[in-house]
Amino acid sequence: MSVRLILVRHGETHWNKANKLQGRADISLNKNGKRQIRKTSAKIKKSGEKPQKIIASPMARAMQSAGILANILKISFMIDKNLSERNFGCLEGRTWKEINKLYGPNFKEIDRKQQYDYRAYGGESARQVGKRISNFIDYAKKKYDGKTILVVTHAGVLRYLSIMLHKMGIDFDHSMEPGAYCIVEL
Repeated sequence: MSVRLILVRHGETHWNKANKLQGRADISLNKNGKRQIRKTSAKIKKSGEKPQKIIASPMARAMQSAGILANILKISFMIDKNLSERNFGCLEGRTWKEINKLYGPNFKEIDRKQQYDYRAYGGESARQVGKRISNFIDYAKKKYDGKTILVVTHAGVLRYLSIMLHKMGIDFDHSMEPGAYCIVEL
């Protein structure tokens, strides 16, 4: 058996639009983000997918997205702190342009490959993020074997999850826009 994951990136926030690094900053969805998630909810409903549960990051933007999905799909949701966005420390709230100017032009690319350790900035290392995501995957496999769950999380988590899934031989493109979704089986 396996667990089927419908992975949803939370809807757009004002910081997404401004190209700011969000991390653990608790930013809410903007109007467009709410619209994106309503549209995603309708697509999932129309697809015939029947998730048994929604599991979301505890960040406001993910919980708001999960609430919209839960309301439209008529299923409950729960929070899992393992799905929280990566902690980027004191870099949160800065634009990538500002970060690249301060710390070097390849900073964003290094981050995208999950090769950077943000502990020096008061944040998390890739290893810490990987441990959290691994814990979530182990939990999902045990608790939801043979079922479909909808997971609402963040770009950083999806990037790291992509690395883990590729190692498991599962093809997964992590470059999802806010409000987008994809389906993978573990």
